[in-house]
Amino acid sequence: MRFPILSIFLVEAFCFSASFAGTSSAADLSQAASMRNQAVALARSNQYVPALELCRKLADAGYNGPGFWADYLTILSWAGKESDMTALAEAHYPQGFTSLPDYALKPLAQAYARQGMTNKADAVYAILADRSGESRDTSYELDYQRALDAMARKDYVEGERYFSQAKAKAPSWLPQYSRDVDAKRAALYIQQGEAGRAVRILQPYVAQKQALPHMVSDYLMALRLDNKSKEAIKVFEHYPDWKQLPVYGQQTMGDIYLRGKKYRQAHKLYAYVLEHNPSVNMPYVLLGDAYALIMMGHETEGVAQYAKALQVRPAVAGVVAGDGAAFLRNGQLHAGRQVYALLGHTTAERQTWALQYGQTLVRADRDLGNNLDNFFRDRALDGRDYYFEAHRVLQSLTQSDNAEIAISAQAALAQNELQKGRFATAEKKIADLLQRDNDDPDVLDVSAKNEVRENNYFSLNYGSRIDNKRNHESNFGFDYSGYAGHNAYVLAGMGRNRLQDGTLHSAYTHFYGGASWEHPHGQIKALYDDFGSAWKDGYTLSASYDVNDVSSWTYAMGRRPHDAAGAVDDHIMEDFHSLRWDFIPAARWRLGVEYDWSRLTDGNQYWQAGLDGSYALGGRHNYWDSIPFTISRSHYNDRADGYDSPYRSVNYGIGWSRSWYDKKNDRVWRWTNMVNTGHDDDERSGISPSSRLELIQNLPHNQRLRAAIQYNWYFHQDPDAAWNRRNHGYLFEAGYEIGW
Repeated sequence: MRFPILSIFLVEAFCFSASFAGTSSAADLSQAASMRNQAVALARSNQYVPALELCRKLADAGYNGPGFWADYLTILSWAGKESDMTALAEAHYPQGFTSLPDYALKPLAQAYARQGMTNKADAVYAILADRSGESRDTSYELDYQRALDAMARKDYVEGERYFSQAKAKAPSWLPQYSRDVDAKRAALYIQQGEAGRAVRILQPYVAQKQALPHMVSDYLMALRLDNKSKEAIKVFEHYPDWKQLPVYGQQTMGDIYLRGKKYRQAHKLYAYVLEHNPSVNMPYVLLGDAYALIMMGHETEGVAQYAKALQVRPAVAGVVAGDGAAFLRNGQLHAGRQVYALLGHTTAERQTWALQYGQTLVRADRDLGNNLDNFFRDRALDGRDYYFEAHRVLQSLTQSDNAEIAISAQAALAQNELQKGRFATAEKKIADLLQRDNDDPDVLDVSAKNEVRENNYFSLNYGSRIDNKRNHESNFGFDYSGYAGHNAYVLAGMGRNRLQDGTLHSAYTHFYGGASWEHPHGQIKALYDDFGSAWKDGYTLSASYDVNDVSSWTYAMGRRPHDAAGAVDDHIMEDFHSLRWDFIPAARWRLGVEYDWSRLTDGNQYWQAGLDGSYALGGRHNYWDSIPFTISRSHYNDRADGYDSPYRSVNYGIGWSRSWYDKKNDRVWRWTNMVNTGHDDDERSGISPSSRLELIQNLPHNQRLRAAIQYNWYFHQDPDAAWNRRNHGYLFEAGYEIGW
């Protein structure tokens, strides 16, 4: 029983009221006083229900002992029953409250103030202000209390007026009273979402090094809430001993570092808080530390911290799932999978979280409602999707006993196919879902997306480049693809290529047409190429196979002109083959290995092998940095007079690339600087730095403009070949894309 002594008290109260209704003996009065004392004791132990029940019995019995009504009113205040308190006070003291003691008047004034009855509150405070003597509240204390009341109802003008009066009236023997009042003002403003006001109050104390540790902590919190993280970091890093700050101040600073993606600093603070407060349950510190650890690459330790946070407070499961989704958007599939695996205890709960995990995988590239967030997500994923992981998770959920989960899982699977470009498969799933439940939100969502999908794509492109060997190439063309049904697409396009090698000029026009088919593990494509009546017909056949979400193979073969001015002038074609493996070994890494080999119609043979990739340094503010690199080696069997055909060509390159987002114009810039070195045959190695600037301008209605310019420098060229080499080169590209 929650209140084991309540029944005893109620029986006593009933007997007492029966006897008290008649004559009041000394024994009856003694029993009433005892019950009153019991009511006060219960209230002080937070057992307000039995305390108030006893008070009501005493009142109904006509008990009017000294101080009883003041106690009754006070207990109502403690129980949060402010309207009952003011109603009882007005009913029992119709002539005024002057007979009530201070301990009842103060909560009565506050009760009026919190109900917006400021005139009545002022009248009660006036009674308190008129009193004098020992243990009485002085005028400045009453002004302080009235300020708190005004702040509670967000009457900041009135609150500031009373705060100012309290500080002005404070006695001289309280020299720090004004500072303490300002600390309280700032704390109240923070609680009420007015962080900017708190910053202005606390800033002078912090600047003059007069702020107490809790004031510094409040200042850091206010700066964080006011989006002034840089200033908060500056204040914290100049603070003489951050270990003296209260726990919430250390946690606030950890949160600021976490938001600023300074994960090592955040982990240092979180770890200190957890180590020095082992007996205190701090789930949000554990959550922050878990996120920082995983972003530092310590997945095992981070997942363990998430598990501890869930054990301390299971209600944070939603926050944990949100972090798991953030890891997926950051390309950290393994971390996201482990975090979601922690969620749920029963089978039903685990299925619910598994569904959310699957839906998050499918929706990883969905619009986040903020273009800057979309920018960071797109840079982190770098074209990656979670098709296979989503299919694995969701397929099993389609057999769930919970009909809602089964329907939602199938809707997510349809969305997965839609994003893969397998429109026929998606349409079949959507039609089946609409027959089963055409009111389900997930079904309606994927159906709506299917109706507005892009079936057609068209692009125009132009490019021109010149290198140190005086090869000058320019091209112009267009490409089109359109959905034809059954997961197949029609492809068409043309290109005009002009090539120059010194004084030799050549050109050809290329038309192509064909089709592609999207299968669950990739794509098959076939193209017919027409290079004009002077050329043999060309073709391209290719097949890609996605092993899983991190590994894919692509093989291509066909016939085309050999890409050199002399070779085109002599109508030399090549039968080419290409094999490429793309692999994502970890969230930040991209690797590609490619081997190409060709047989030319003049009898020559050619091969090239290469490794390329990048490592993402990550993003901050509005930019994203990465380190691209490349290695290649090529070989011709025979030297040809008509085109550049070195027996051996070796090249290495590494650089730095920064992409940044112009939010105002919805524009992405990318600046890439490379340092390349290499040589042909037995020439000495040359050095070729380059700088490339790219622009991607997003336009309404699924349109996009692209442009790029690159400049190359060539140093340390072999002196025997330098007479016929340039010391610089350039590249220019432009394009337009639209989908409908």
